[in-house]
Amino acid sequence: LSWLNIEKIKKSHANCFVIEDESIKSIQVFSEHTNRVCSLLPTKGVPSMLIAGFTMHRIIDTDPMQDTLQKVATIAPIIGTVLDTATGLGYTAIEAARTAQHVVTIELDPGAQQIASLNPWSQELFHNPKIEQVMGDAFEVVPTFADAYFDRIIH
Repeated sequence: LSWLNIEKIKKSHANCFVIEDESIKSIQVFSEHTNRVCSLLPTKGVPSMLIAGFTMHRIIDTDPMQDTLQKVATIAPIIGTVLDTATGLGYTAIEAARTAQHVVTIELDPGAQQIASLNPWSQELFHNPKIEQVMGDAFEVVPTFADAYFDRIIH
């Protein structure tokens, strides 16, 4: 990695990067499903996702992980089967899977899933056997589960 690229990374406050063949590439995709740009936004803690320029986590006076921990705490105790209706970067599903027996997480946008796959803090989403990822619209996916299937539901 060249010093020039290191300087570009250092100066960027709105992009996270992946290194490919000694060059840097902004972690960003255009979603043909939603016609929106998805990208990874650096913060003081773990990254947040931007969709069409809007952050998917609270980042003022907090960071995405603290935001996630506070959201998950609202449905404590995290037990049984948990439904996460918007996967995003997977922080909620990952945190819920620490104590839940099973987590079903639904993501509408393949672009968001692609961004999550490039985020180091999202890797457990793809490797934890307690987490089941479902692609689709939660409005259509949720009715495919039996009544009272979920013990906890979070968005």
